[in-house]
Amino acid sequence: MNYVNFTANIYSSEIPQNLLRLLEKKPLFEWHYIMQMRRKASWSKKGCIVVLTLFYFLLPHVLIAAPLPIQLSNNKIYYFTNEALNWLITASTVPFATIQTPEYTRQFQPLATLPSVQKKGEAVWFKFSIQNASPQQKTWYLVSSDNRCQWDLYPPQGEKAGTPRNPFVGCRKTALPVTIPGASTQTIYLKRKAQFTDPITFNFVLMTPYRYAFELIKRQLWIGILVAMPLYLILHSLVIFFQTWNKDYLYYIALLIFAFAFLVVSMESLDFFFYAQWESYLKEIVTVLFGVTYLIFGFHMSKPKIRHFPNRPLYTFTLIGAFPVAYLISILSKQNFSAVFLLTCCLLLLIGYLRSVQTGKNIVYHYLIGLLLITFAVLLIEFRNEPLLETARTFGLAYISYLTLNAGLIVNASSLVNRYESAIKQKAAIRENLKSKLIKHREMQRQHLIHRRKVLETYQKFVPENLLPILDKESILAVNFGDSIVKKMTVMFIHFKISYENNNTDAHSHQFTIYNETVRSIEKIINQYHGAIDKFMRDGVLSLFNYPNVMAVKAALEISSFFNREALKKIYPSILPCMVAM
Repeated sequence: MNYVNFTANIYSSEIPQNLLRLLEKKPLFEWHYIMQMRRKASWSKKGCIVVLTLFYFLLPHVLIAAPLPIQLSNNKIYYFTNEALNWLITASTVPFATIQTPEYTRQFQPLATLPSVQKKGEAVWFKFSIQNASPQQKTWYLVSSDNRCQWDLYPPQGEKAGTPRNPFVGCRKTALPVTIPGASTQTIYLKRKAQFTDPITFNFVLMTPYRYAFELIKRQLWIGILVAMPLYLILHSLVIFFQTWNKDYLYYIALLIFAFAFLVVSMESLDFFFYAQWESYLKEIVTVLFGVTYLIFGFHMSKPKIRHFPNRPLYTFTLIGAFPVAYLISILSKQNFSAVFLLTCCLLLLIGYLRSVQTGKNIVYHYLIGLLLITFAVLLIEFRNEPLLETARTFGLAYISYLTLNAGLIVNASSLVNRYESAIKQKAAIRENLKSKLIKHREMQRQHLIHRRKVLETYQKFVPENLLPILDKESILAVNFGDSIVKKMTVMFIHFKISYENNNTDAHSHQFTIYNETVRSIEKIINQYHGAIDKFMRDGVLSLFNYPNVMAVKAALEISSFFNREALKKIYPSILPCMVAM
């Protein structure tokens, strides 16, 4: 007959309560329970515990020994809606889910901010291009560390997000199997529907099926330990509180409050709270509960009539005392909760060890249990701040930001987002400055080209363009004052003999008009035969030809034909015939 049944049989009989309290000079339940556990703890069970512990803590390192040959194509993540595709952030792919940038190194922190999903039910799409460099492994599991996110996996469909196709239809899980052929690249699409208006962080991890199975087992163990332990403390406190109404009722009330706070912390670490209004008050609730526990516990220890308190299990004393003290100190000093909790546990464990000297053989036993619980509590606190898959390889990291509400809930995210936004603004300012300088430089170049073109047009009025090959010059800017050349060429003089009946002012004006029209007409013919007019004289022009004599002869015949047939008939019919000599 174990002790629980024994207690029930006593209460089922009609023994007076005073007699029962006289028999209970010591905390009979815990004393017999500990002694009974010591008798039942065989070496086989201890061996199983050691093997499970080694399996739990060493197997992840064995699995990680072979790195995952996965890299993000072009190191980019694309955010797009159903309407348009917008490039947003760049993520690094490094082992052990560490995001490295030139300025800082963080683990599992938001790398960038994405536009918030304002409407509930609106779809947010993510596109990933994954390259599998291992020809052996073909099946991978795409895992999201945030249990609140439900994702739909879509097969490759080009750049647009269309209707999902089999076998991924309705695959709403946090772990999605992705088949990537060896030495190839696969493009997948993830769609998330908005369910919350508060900011959430998430990341994606690729892992092998064996690693994913181990992570599932590991998480189930965490759930069992974190939920079963506070529930046991609650039931234990309730049973003893209602069965033995003695002077230790404050102790069990404190233990009950502490167990409830411990359960809240466990559920929060396992993401059991799905609404932001619960999470916003979670820190205050746990702080108040731990503070009340500490006050009751301190008041209970200060009572001089309680002489059997040193016989209490040392791990209970340490755990109850360390949690509220460390929690309050960490909040007031803004230090790391794990370090403060570990230091507080060590101090309280030392005090409890000194006060429990009279317990004899139980000192070492209580001391070891206290150390184990301290280690477990530190692991629990570290587990609260880390996602489930803290040792796998992250290939994508993003952050949905809605900073107008509950910005304080983001752990170490606001400063990171501010730094990232300031870096973006600084880069944007540099980009705008360079853009303005480039525009100014282009405008200066345009003005310079316009000025140079005007200069060339001005020069060409005095130095014909066809004269440059004769002078062996490539540009008119290369012509200098006094340049001369000795060269074999053809010289042709065209003489105009124009006579008028009267010699008044109108006749002179008409003479200049005829002269200009004549020069303009024959200049086209000379240029056509690769010649150039060198001098303009009163009664003719002097032209040069850099080509053989036949070109000058052809030009002369063309000019003579022009004057004899066209000029006198169409342009100047009332003028007396003019003579052209060459």
